Amino acid sequence: MSPILAVPKDKFAELTQEVNNLQTSGRINEFAIAKFRREAQKLKEKVPSEGLSLLGMIACIEGEYGKMRKLHEGAIENAPGDPLYLSHYASSLERAGYLEEACEYACKAYDEDPANEIALEILVDCSDMLDREEEYLFYLGKLKKLKGDDFTKEKISFPEDDPKLLTKMLCCLKKELEQKDMFVPMSDAKFDKMFELANEIEALS
Repeated sequence: MSPILAVPKDKFAELTQEVNNLQTSGRINEFAIAKFRREAQKLKEKVPSEGLSLLGMIACIEGEYGKMRKLHEGAIENAPGDPLYLSHYASSLERAGYLEEACEYACKAYDEDPANEIALEILVDCSDMLDREEEYLFYLGKLKKLKGDDFTKEKISFPEDDPKLLTKMLCCLKKELEQKDMFVPMSDAKFDKMFELANEIEALS
C-alpha cells in the first residue's frame, strides 16, 4: 500500500477559507464549486479526512444535506477526535439549520480543544438562536477570554417567524425526504413542526 503523503496544512486552510467564503456569500457559484470539488478530491487521495471535510462543506452549499452528513462523518472516522473536523461538521450543520446537532458536535470539538474558536463561535451563535441563555453566557465568556477584552458579540436576531429561517428549515426537510437512502430519522413532533412552518411560509408569500 502506498503511504499517505502529507499535504501542506496551509493548502487545506486556504481551501477551507475559500469554501467558507462561498458559503457565507449566500450565492451558488457552479464554477467555483466545481473547482473546489476537484481540489477536495485531490486532497482526499492524500489526506482523506481533509478532502472529505471539504467535500462535506461543498455538499452543504449545494443543499445536499444527507451527502453532507456522510462526508463529514467520513472525515471524523478518518481522524477520530480531531477537533478541526468536528468543528467543520458543526459549522455545516449550523448553516443547514440543524442547530441542536451543531451544538452537539461543537461541544465535542470544544471538549477536545477548549481553544477552538470555530467551536466556540458555533456554540455562542447556536445557544443564542436556541434561546439557551445560560449556555450562551458561558461560551461567550470563554470566547471573550480567547479573543481579548475588546471582543464584543451582538446577540442574534433570528425569530422563528422570519421567512428566511422558515424557508431554510423547509429546504432541509425537502432534501432529507428526497434522499431516502440517506434519510436521517426525525421524531413525529419535529416532523409535524416542520410542516407547520411550511404552512407559515405559504401564508407569508
